[in-house]
Amino acid sequence: MAVENAILEPTPSSPRLLALAAEGLLFGGAAQDRTGSSGSEPPETKVEQVGEDEYLVSCRRYYSTGSVYADYLILSVTLGDAPRTVLIESGRPGVELPDDWDGFGQRLTGSGSIVLDRVRITGADAIERPVVDKDQPRYPFTFNQVHLTTVVAGIANRALLDAVELVRSRTRNYYHGPAGQVQDEPVIQAVIGVASAKAFAATATISAAAALLEQSWDVPQDFGLSLEATLAASRAKITVESLALDVIDALTQVASGSTLSTERALDRHWRNLKVLASHNPSIYKHQVLGAYELHGTQPPLGVYF
Repeated sequence: MAVENAILEPTPSSPRLLALAAEGLLFGGAAQDRTGSSGSEPPETKVEQVGEDEYLVSCRRYYSTGSVYADYLILSVTLGDAPRTVLIESGRPGVELPDDWDGFGQRLTGSGSIVLDRVRITGADAIERPVVDKDQPRYPFTFNQVHLTTVVAGIANRALLDAVELVRSRTRNYYHGPAGQVQDEPVIQAVIGVASAKAFAATATISAAAALLEQSWDVPQDFGLSLEATLAASRAKITVESLALDVIDALTQVASGSTLSTERALDRHWRNLKVLASHNPSIYKHQVLGAYELHGTQPPLGVYF
């Protein structure tokens, strides 16, 4: 997202961000802690001014997906009387990345905390974020939504591959099954066939949303294209999650009790999908899309669209 915005809506900080990205360096960040409203600075944040435009910042930010692997962290904090966005090295003295994510899915994404303990931050660390033009706005976070839904489509396809592998490897059938081999069972073949169709549909759906997003990038000043892209991302999220859940259910239908052991960890597909989906619940997308279809009400320009 940082790279996308730096290209489409450049600010004085964009060359610096793009130069770091060109070196292969990664960015991570977090906006809020478990307490406080979304987008607001947590009340636990402590800022001590120690010089002219120089501060010691202490805080704990949560939901910092990927920051464990990041070279730089992007954080919002009030310095003096002004809210600032700062870019700091993840290895700066006082920065801790405890990798304390405790969700039941998404275990390898490093989605836990960023801890700052009297980290020295100066005005030189500040970067400018693109300012939303109210006359010609653009949805700046659609890529995030398309990316996450692409991951869900990937989960669906992985679950399908696991289902096929399970059926092919099973040598013992149920005594009441009409076929000698599980893979020759008509009902099993039908379940795999439907799962294959749904995994394909999930991929096709998110591919269509990604194509619309690509079109909006080609003409970033065209709000109509940006709107169509974010609507497509919302429609895709609802559709792909439903399809992926069906594929995961098919995996359990074609398995036997012995193939669902914890050693295989096939339950990770459901857990990962549910945790990914929970960050931006589809139930809100249902309402937003309905309001758009009925009244032409445009989705909000915030981070979830």
